[in-house]
Amino acid sequence: SVIVVLRSGRPVVPVLSDRNMDTDELPPVDLAAICASYAPHAVVARLLFIADRFSETVSVPSAGGAQNTSSGSQNHDHAVFPTLALDALKLAHAILKRGDNTALYVSVCERIGGRAGAEYDVDQEMVATKTKRATAKHESLQSDLAGYKTNTIKESIRVGYGDLGDFYRATGAFQDAIKAYARTRDYCTTARHVVSTCLDIARVGVEAENYQHVQNYCAKAAAAVGSGGGGVAGDSATGGGGTPSVASASHCAEPFALAELARAAGLAALEQRKYALAAAKFAEAANFATGAGGDAEDGVGSGDGLPGYGDANGELGGGASANTQAVVHGSSSGDEQVSEILSTRDLATFGVLCCLCSCDNIGEMRKLLVENVAFRSAVEGEHETRRLAELFVDHKFAEALVVLGSVIEKLRFDMHMHDHTSFIATAVREKALALYCAPFAVADLNQMAATFAMPNDVSALEKELTSLIQRDIINARVDSKNKTLHAKTVDKRQNAFAAVTKAGTEFISGARAALVRASLTEHGLVVGGGSSRRRTGAHSGHSGRHGMRDDSGTGMGM
Repeated sequence: SVIVVLRSGRPVVPVLSDRNMDTDELPPVDLAAICASYAPHAVVARLLFIADRFSETVSVPSAGGAQNTSSGSQNHDHAVFPTLALDALKLAHAILKRGDNTALYVSVCERIGGRAGAEYDVDQEMVATKTKRATAKHESLQSDLAGYKTNTIKESIRVGYGDLGDFYRATGAFQDAIKAYARTRDYCTTARHVVSTCLDIARVGVEAENYQHVQNYCAKAAAAVGSGGGGVAGDSATGGGGTPSVASASHCAEPFALAELARAAGLAALEQRKYALAAAKFAEAANFATGAGGDAEDGVGSGDGLPGYGDANGELGGGASANTQAVVHGSSSGDEQVSEILSTRDLATFGVLCCLCSCDNIGEMRKLLVENVAFRSAVEGEHETRRLAELFVDHKFAEALVVLGSVIEKLRFDMHMHDHTSFIATAVREKALALYCAPFAVADLNQMAATFAMPNDVSALEKELTSLIQRDIINARVDSKNKTLHAKTVDKRQNAFAAVTKAGTEFISGARAALVRASLTEHGLVVGGGSSRRRTGAHSGHSGRHGMRDDSGTGMGM
């Protein structure tokens, strides 16, 4: 069972009850780390995702009697840790019980289904009380907003819409929250306000998995910061523009807010499978995070007023915009910022994996993983990810692929990365094979198989290389008889002559076309805009056969 201790409305690290556990049978996910690394909204989303993954049915045997190997690891996890899904639901229940999303609270109680005792049954009295309080709160916010509009004070109207968005987000009405936050943008007077609004919408968009909104508003925030704080950016900035540097943006927005926006933009790029862009955004987020510091402004708060998570008496939270409520967790000093989108560990892992599967050469990888000091600092805190990056950059591919397998195994239960693990694992392996073959004119497949820890499966390696050759990833040929790989030689001298000959041919062809055009224009045979004027001019410039002209300017022959 799981013991949950709550302090200031936030979950503290849960403690697993004492039981004998083999170190080889540790859970595939660390619920304690999840609760310690994210704000309550993000914690609940991740816990419910883990519960969903562990609650999926065991694979059904195929027609030939073989099990579906793609879910074999998951079936093993379900067999070894049958209560992990229930533990995740119990943690989510403890958090939701203090929140205002009563619909989600009831849903979690129903999923527990009495398996954890009467303590986890639906508290109908509490639900009725919170529903009544939420109705009164909504009416109060609407009344306050109407008063602000009557007084026509832009700042008050902006705050009123922000409070209404916080309320909708706390109760789980994400679409209404996005609409309310979007209305605040009409009343923004500074770039800082625009960034605040865009961050609110980006956070709700990530929760609702509406990544199109996330991408658009991250770009609008970047445009607002790029304008130098001179005013509100226009709506035309809906592309994927980059966020300015910390030095140029510090006077427009807090680095922590910009880091959150970069994380959100990275997730949007990841959802579109634009891994190179995602890696750049995650590195950008690390750069901003190093400048976030511990300033209690626009991105830092006590966390007690986080929308939807009240005090110990269950009072409704809210009253300040979500972007000004970065949760402080696990530290009594109140100086730690907890992300609502991605933790620092996620940032490092996602960034390294996206970099390895998208960069074409070691130089590009080294530029991001080694030369980027801020991102390298983030990676330093994640041992396996750091080791993976170091081994890959050092061309120790066999060891790197082993570490990669361990990292991918953990990401099977990550709500953002689980759909990408298979592709990334395959892409990184292909990159490793291509980089290994690049410096060799002739490579021994037996030695190569030993290097990649598959000495008894040379034929499988040969098939992999053949596939890479067919897709033009490797420019080589396979000698199946001698088990060697031969790089296709390139005669640079011959290529240079061919390029010069081609350029000369193209020049002659272009010159002839230009001469023909000039001749046609001279004789007034060009058809197109203004051709009549050119024909008139051409004829007026020529005399007749004997050089005589009449008054109209046309030549007269005799």
